[in-house]
Amino acid sequence: MTVRPDSPLGHKPWLKVCGLRTPEQASAVAALGVDAIGVIAVEASPRWLAPEARPALFAAVHQASSRCLGVLVVADPSDAELPVLGPAGGHQVLQLHGQETPERCLQLRNALGPDLLLWKALRIRQPEDLQRAVDYGSVVDGLLLDAWVPDQLGGTGHRIPIAWLNGFEPPLPWWLAGGLTPERVAPALEALQAQPPSGLDVSSGVEQAPGDKDLAKVQQLVAALAPFRQDLSSKLQVMAAQRSAPLLVALALASGLAVQAQDLVGCRLVGASLQCIPGVTESAQQQISTFRDQISADLELEGAIQQQINGLQSLVIAGEAIQGGLLQATIQADADAALATPQYHWYRRSPDATTWLLIESAQGTSYVPAPVDVGQNLMVVAVVKQDGQVKRIASVPVGPVLAP
Repeated sequence: MTVRPDSPLGHKPWLKVCGLRTPEQASAVAALGVDAIGVIAVEASPRWLAPEARPALFAAVHQASSRCLGVLVVADPSDAELPVLGPAGGHQVLQLHGQETPERCLQLRNALGPDLLLWKALRIRQPEDLQRAVDYGSVVDGLLLDAWVPDQLGGTGHRIPIAWLNGFEPPLPWWLAGGLTPERVAPALEALQAQPPSGLDVSSGVEQAPGDKDLAKVQQLVAALAPFRQDLSSKLQVMAAQRSAPLLVALALASGLAVQAQDLVGCRLVGASLQCIPGVTESAQQQISTFRDQISADLELEGAIQQQINGLQSLVIAGEAIQGGLLQATIQADADAALATPQYHWYRRSPDATTWLLIESAQGTSYVPAPVDVGQNLMVVAVVKQDGQVKRIASVPVGPVLAP
């Protein structure tokens, strides 16, 4: 049996990124902590992916994150298409985005078998359209709400007025789609906190062009969603993901969080700016404490965290955070970027702690979580020398690491 909607995809609200077209990009997106990835099987869409290319993409998603669901998006499929719609194609979910009636949904469920989840998209033109949700409650596993746009099935960037959704409580899990960007996530979820959606579905809001996702925007989206999925005690981790910066103490001080500079192992003061240097001894932290009151935290630390590595888009950790599993640090860089070979440093931190500890035994692009890592979050920092300066970028943390 495949994973059911009430199984632990991750902390709600879940996140789905739709319209992927290459295995490489789908793998990178899955590794960022996304719960589901959608592939468009509607030929009229600019994000359409040919049937023969879909299995490789879904396989790449599963390899990057076994918890990430593969979703095949179709519209009014005929019986002749059934052979390519079943789970043998590598997906776990079939999303119906056409005019499928509840009766047709039931026919498809019976034809495709119990190992495939069915989600039904409802295009909302007016508040009364929300009442249709009840009709599908017994024949599909989840609903997706998208804004109605003439002659277009989705991916338009148009939004449903949030006020229409107040009091919306369907009898099954539901995803909110339409015009969601990293900047719009928090306002939307705050407005719906009484009846929040089970998940968010994003496409055009994280794209450079149709079907070409901007990994930096996906990373920002994951970070924007994190406060609504995690305990608020992990704010420091969330901010680090938003800024793609390894200088966690600098973030804490600049934002007023109650974290002391000397609390972070592996930092020192260099040229009046705070930098994270793996392996620095305790005396360096005493130095931080001594000089902390002599610099302007707001100005100097803000400048310190704005390290940009030219040509580098992002650093992601691929693989499942489980003891004995393999985690792989992967850099996404511009095609013409001439980057020096980075050095990689791995860190661990317990979810309720503010200190990231260097894993001294971990070197290189890969790391196998040990028993001591169970329950801990993990992060990797890439260090390169560029333009005569040492520059750093941090991944979004993964975890907590699971026991086998």
